[in-house]
Amino acid sequence: MVAAALGAMLMAAFINTLQENVRQGEQLRQAQRAGNVRHAIGMAANMAPRNQSPQLGTSMSPTFQR
Repeated sequence: MVAAALGAMLMAAFINTLQENVRQGEQLRQAQRAGNVRHAIGMAANMAPRNQSPQLGTSMSPTFQR
């Protein structure tokens, strides 16, 4: 009788731990997916052309300023 009660308690504790691990695993997967999306957005932003400063022409060259 005592062994059956102890077995039931251990089984319940095991199931609760297993369910908690599944929840934590799902949260981790969601965080990783969100991180991948952020990474992809960051890569796209880095690949986009940036505003470039105007290039100096030959008239601004030291050779032509004499």
